[in-house]
This record gives sequence, C-alpha cells and structure tokens, in this order.
Amino acid sequence: MTDEASDQSAVPGIAGFLPQAVEGFSPLEADRFFTADTLFDLINGGAEIYRALNVRHTVHRRYVHPESSDIIADIFDMGSAADAYGAWHNDIREGESAGMGRESEYQGGSLSFWKDRYYVSVVALYETDLTARAVRGIGRAVADAIPGDAQPPRLTRQLPGEGLLAEQVYFFHDHQGLTRRYRLGDGNPLLLNRHTEGLLARYRSAASGDTTTPPFILLLIRYPSSEAADLAHRNFRASHTPGWKEQPAIRTAGGGWTSSCLLGDRVAVVIGAADRNEAATLIQAVRSSTEPEPTR
Repeated sequence: MTDEASDQSAVPGIAGFLPQAVEGFSPLEADRFFTADTLFDLINGGAEIYRALNVRHTVHRRYVHPESSDIIADIFDMGSAADAYGAWHNDIREGESAGMGRESEYQGGSLSFWKDRYYVSVVALYETDLTARAVRGIGRAVADAIPGDAQPPRLTRQLPGEGLLAEQVYFFHDHQGLTRRYRLGDGNPLLLNRHTEGLLARYRSAASGDTTTPPFILLLIRYPSSEAADLAHRNFRASHTPGWKEQPAIRTAGGGWTSSCLLGDRVAVVIGAADRNEAATLIQAVRSSTEPEPTR
C-alpha cells in the first residue's frame, strides 16, 4: 500500500472518534471532510493558520437536538503533536480547563483541546445547561477515543518559568507564522522556513514592577542542524541590529533591550526587555535549561 493510499484511508477514521449521540444530540447529516487545500471551504479566513501548521485532514460534524441549538464539532489531524499543540495555542487561553486531552479550555459554550496529533473544537451555537453538558460529553468521548498522548514540543521545556505568561505561548514554523504574532523587522532575519520549529513566549517584566507594562518576548527557534542555526543567528545579529558584534544585549531603536544566543541547533532571542540585565538574565535562564537533543 502506498503512503498516499494509507493516508487517504485514514481520513474517515478520525470521524470514529466522534460519538453518535450525547445528551439527546445526534448528527444532522453525513460528516464533511476537508484537506489542507479545501479547508477554506470550512473556515473562511482562518484556514491559513492550520495550513501553516501542516494540517492534514479535518472532519466536521453538526449535532442537532429537537429542543436546543446546534453543536458543531471539528477534529483537525495536524500530523504531529507539535503542530496540534500549535493549533491549540493559536489563541490566548484564559478560560477554565475542561480536564481532558493534554491541554483544554471551556469558555462560553466553546470547548477546545489537543491530544496527540489532534486539535479538537466543540462549540454550541447557544450556551445552555443542556448544551454545556453535551459539549463536554462530546469532547470527553473524543478525548477518550484518541489512542495516543504525545508530549508538547521539546522546546517548551526550555522556557524559563519565572514571569512566563503561560496563556501566551505560540508555536510556529516559518516567518509568516511568526509575523502573525510579532513583526521582526524586514525580510526573514532568522531564516525561518517549514523545516524550523519556533516558540514565541511572552514574559511579564519584573524590572518595571507594573503589571500594566506590555510583556516582552522570548523567541526560541530549533533548526534542522547546528550549522543552519549558526547561520541564522549571525544573519539575525547582522541584519536586525547592525554593529551588534559580541555585546550581550543592546538597546534597540523601538525601545527595550534585545539579546540573543546560539545553543547548538537552537537560537534564543529576547526582545523588548525593560533593561540590559533583564534581557541577559532570561538568556542565561534559557542556556541553563538547555538539554541535549536526541539523535535525529
């Protein structure tokens, strides 16, 4: 069997994660399936986010109840746990945990979680006690049906905990993915592409002592090789801040302090720290948390 045939045969399989009936809700019609190329037909204006994270297939089901508003359930096969993590972390997560999957959130009739290589969204068109129970019931059934339970990206283990805004951690691959959250000058100074993996994490500044001060940013990028990381680091320092040379941190024209370091096949960049010491301290914390990557 070819890889393509195997991949296609798995498409209806993800629909098997969805329950047939929960709290009197049942499917309105046959499930709809989408690929990366047809996802625009389901999500008008939002498909690019999932495409940039390598979505493979999506199943869409609409549940109806004779005395309630409808519920929409979508399962996105992202192909890897890292990209499922990225899909879930695409939004700011400040709602209550629903206690299912690897990470989850329930807020205002909307449930989302990720588990293994899947990102799951279950949304009631109108929240009531009944729809809330049904949304959670559908989500629980899907979470229980997904067989794997892979870990978050290894890069997340390198994020220092002090000051971290855990609800504002974003995973991306290329420069366009980064630009959705932060514009890093002109061009592509970090030489990002579909083979790179990156985290953008926001940190609360301890130096300012003011919780209303905008957070600053840590970028942590993993490259296919240490040579690629070294080239990207040198390019960033040369193109983003000419004349940087070997200074541990510099004050940029836009305000705040920037620092960076090379860590084998990874590059860490701090942007917008309140002072030189804060930038250098976070970089050192990343260095201290670096663990060897497994042989690839």
